[in-house]
Amino acid sequence: DSDFYDGYEDQVVDLHSALKEYRDFMLSMSAKEGVKVPITHAQPFTTSAPSPIELQNATPTPHDTPPQYQPLTPHDSPLQDQPTTPHDYPLPLLTTLMETCATRSQKVAELEKDKKSQALKILQLNKRVKRIERKQKSKTTGLKRLRRVDAAQRGRTNLNAASKGVSAVIALELVSTAKPTMFDDEDVTMTMGQTLIKLKAEKARILDEKIAQKLHDEEVQKAVARDEQERADMEKALELQRQLDKR
Repeated sequence: DSDFYDGYEDQVVDLHSALKEYRDFMLSMSAKEGVKVPITHAQPFTTSAPSPIELQNATPTPHDTPPQYQPLTPHDSPLQDQPTTPHDYPLPLLTTLMETCATRSQKVAELEKDKKSQALKILQLNKRVKRIERKQKSKTTGLKRLRRVDAAQRGRTNLNAASKGVSAVIALELVSTAKPTMFDDEDVTMTMGQTLIKLKAEKARILDEKIAQKLHDEEVQKAVARDEQERADMEKALELQRQLDKR
């Protein structure tokens, strides 16, 4: 019996040493990873050997059998509530940080996407603005070109009219005079101015005559139309009167 209890005490001491080594291992691992790991301090096992008097008083019976050594099972072991690795412990702070980092990363990705879409819209708007500006410039240039062409045509028309007027005046002067007459530059300039004035007045007179003739023709046509309408109305009235007289 004394040998049995001595072996039991040795096993208890070995178990206590194993718990101490496990606790030291867990503390070292938590210090390396920076995670606070709650370590449950194992209570020391105390055993007391029976006195010789108790051994003498204990009279074994035929049915009494020496106590058998029962090995500790995983369910009976005090290590059943202890985690095997430091990673099995809950890490709320680390989990929260990881979730926050994931959320921020998603927001950054969304902002980058919005930034790219806005840059694309700005580029499209700039292209439209440049296209509109080019159209406006082309329209302005076309109008200026048309104005220059119109002014040039008017200048050529006036020059042609003036030259024709001068030629006509010179021809009239040559025909009307019995002997040739010499003109200096001032006389020629005055003659050209007078000719232009006469041509404009003649043109206005002809235009007035045409307008007057046109108005007269319109009045004549209106009067003829009124006469024809009155004649037709008179004939209708006479025809109606004859029909009434027959009845």
